[in-house]
Amino acid sequence: MRLRAARVWVMQDDRSANVAFADSLKDPAAYVAITRELAPDAMSRRLGMDGVYVEINDKACSAWRAATSCTFDGRELRIVVAQAALAKLDLTGDLRIELAEPEMNTDELRAALAAIFADEQE
Repeated sequence: MRLRAARVWVMQDDRSANVAFADSLKDPAAYVAITRELAPDAMSRRLGMDGVYVEINDKACSAWRAATSCTFDGRELRIVVAQAALAKLDLTGDLRIELAEPEMNTDELRAALAAIFADEQE
Protein backbone atom coordinates (compact mmCIF):
# COMPACT_ATOMS: atom_id res chain seq x y z
CA MET A 1 0.00 0.00 0.00
CA ARG A 2 1.12 3.48 -0.81
CA LEU A 3 -0.17 6.67 0.84
CA ARG A 4 0.72 10.26 0.01
CA ALA A 5 0.41 11.97 3.39
CA ALA A 6 -0.86 15.53 3.27
CA ARG A 7 -1.18 15.52 7.08
CA VAL A 8 1.06 14.03 9.75
CA TRP A 9 0.34 13.78 13.49
CA VAL A 10 2.96 12.87 16.09
CA MET A 11 2.07 12.27 19.74
CA GLN A 12 4.53 10.91 22.26
CA ASP A 13 4.70 10.80 26.03
CA ASP A 14 6.23 8.46 28.60
CA ARG A 15 3.50 5.82 28.03
CA SER A 16 3.11 5.64 24.25
CA ALA A 17 4.38 6.83 20.90
CA ASN A 18 1.90 7.47 18.07
CA VAL A 19 2.15 8.66 14.49
CA ALA A 20 -0.65 9.04 11.98
CA PHE A 21 -0.75 9.99 8.33
CA ALA A 22 -3.74 11.11 6.25
CA ASP A 23 -4.20 11.78 2.56
CA SER A 24 -6.01 15.10 3.08
CA LEU A 25 -5.78 18.08 5.41
CA LYS A 26 -9.55 18.44 5.85
CA ASP A 27 -11.50 15.34 4.87
CA PRO A 28 -9.25 12.26 4.72
CA ALA A 29 -10.34 9.28 2.69
CA ALA A 30 -7.30 7.22 3.68
CA TYR A 31 -5.09 7.10 6.76
CA VAL A 32 -2.47 5.00 8.51
CA ALA A 33 -1.97 5.10 12.28
CA ILE A 34 0.99 3.46 14.02
CA THR A 35 1.37 3.23 17.78
CA ARG A 36 3.19 1.43 20.53
CA GLU A 37 2.68 1.26 24.26
CA LEU A 38 6.21 1.89 25.54
CA ALA A 39 5.89 -0.13 28.76
CA PRO A 40 3.09 -2.68 28.27
CA ASP A 41 1.84 -4.37 31.41
CA ALA A 42 1.42 -8.11 31.83
CA MET A 43 -2.25 -7.98 30.78
CA SER A 44 -1.42 -6.16 27.53
CA ARG A 45 1.23 -8.76 26.76
CA ARG A 46 -1.16 -11.66 27.51
CA LEU A 47 -3.79 -10.13 25.23
CA GLY A 48 -1.23 -9.62 22.47
CA MET A 49 -1.61 -5.85 22.71
CA ASP A 50 2.08 -5.13 22.77
CA GLY A 51 4.45 -4.43 19.94
CA VAL A 52 3.60 -2.18 17.03
CA TYR A 53 -0.09 -1.51 16.32
CA VAL A 54 -1.05 -0.54 12.77
CA GLU A 55 -4.46 0.67 11.64
CA ILE A 56 -5.35 1.39 8.00
CA ASN A 57 -8.50 3.43 7.27
CA ASP A 58 -10.62 1.67 9.93
CA LYS A 59 -10.28 -0.31 13.17
CA ALA A 60 -11.54 -3.34 11.22
CA CYS A 61 -8.27 -3.21 9.30
CA SER A 62 -5.81 -3.23 12.21
CA ALA A 63 -3.39 -5.50 14.03
CA TRP A 64 -1.02 -5.62 16.98
CA ARG A 65 2.53 -6.88 16.44
CA ALA A 66 1.96 -5.75 12.87
CA ALA A 67 5.31 -4.27 11.85
CA THR A 68 8.91 -5.28 12.32
CA SER A 69 10.90 -2.25 11.19
CA CYS A 70 10.85 1.00 9.32
CA THR A 71 13.15 3.16 7.26
CA PHE A 72 12.70 6.86 6.70
CA ASP A 73 14.72 8.96 4.29
CA GLY A 74 13.09 12.28 5.19
CA ARG A 75 10.57 12.04 2.37
CA GLU A 76 9.29 8.43 2.34
CA LEU A 77 8.61 6.04 5.18
CA ARG A 78 8.72 2.30 4.51
CA ILE A 79 7.17 0.05 7.13
CA VAL A 80 7.97 -3.64 6.97
CA VAL A 81 4.75 -5.47 7.81
CA ALA A 82 4.94 -8.70 9.79
CA GLN A 83 3.94 -11.74 7.74
CA ALA A 84 1.28 -12.69 10.30
CA ALA A 85 -0.38 -9.26 9.98
CA LEU A 86 -0.65 -9.02 6.19
CA ALA A 87 -4.12 -10.60 5.95
CA LYS A 88 -5.48 -8.65 8.95
CA LEU A 89 -4.33 -5.43 7.31
CA ASP A 90 -5.55 -6.50 3.86
CA LEU A 91 -2.04 -6.02 2.45
CA THR A 92 0.22 -8.02 0.19
CA GLY A 93 3.43 -6.19 1.12
CA ASP A 94 4.97 -3.31 3.00
CA LEU A 95 3.47 0.10 3.67
CA ARG A 96 4.99 3.12 1.96
CA ILE A 97 4.08 6.62 3.07
CA GLU A 98 5.30 9.62 1.14
CA LEU A 99 5.25 12.99 2.87
CA ALA A 100 3.52 15.52 0.64
CA GLU A 101 5.29 18.43 2.32
CA PRO A 102 9.03 17.94 1.68
CA GLU A 103 10.01 20.89 3.89
CA MET A 104 8.34 19.43 6.97
CA ASN A 105 10.43 19.35 10.15
CA THR A 106 10.76 15.62 10.75
CA ASP A 107 12.60 15.63 14.11
CA GLU A 108 9.50 14.71 16.17
CA LEU A 109 8.46 12.11 13.60
CA ARG A 110 11.92 10.50 13.66
CA ALA A 111 11.91 10.43 17.48
CA ALA A 112 8.46 8.82 17.64
CA LEU A 113 9.38 6.23 14.99
CA ALA A 114 12.57 5.39 16.91
CA ALA A 115 10.48 4.79 20.06
CA ILE A 116 7.87 2.75 18.22
CA PHE A 117 10.39 0.46 16.52
CA ALA A 118 13.06 0.37 19.25
CA ASP A 119 12.47 -3.27 20.24
CA GLU A 120 11.41 -4.68 16.90
CA GLN A 121 13.51 -7.03 14.81
CA GLU A 122 13.02 -8.10 11.22
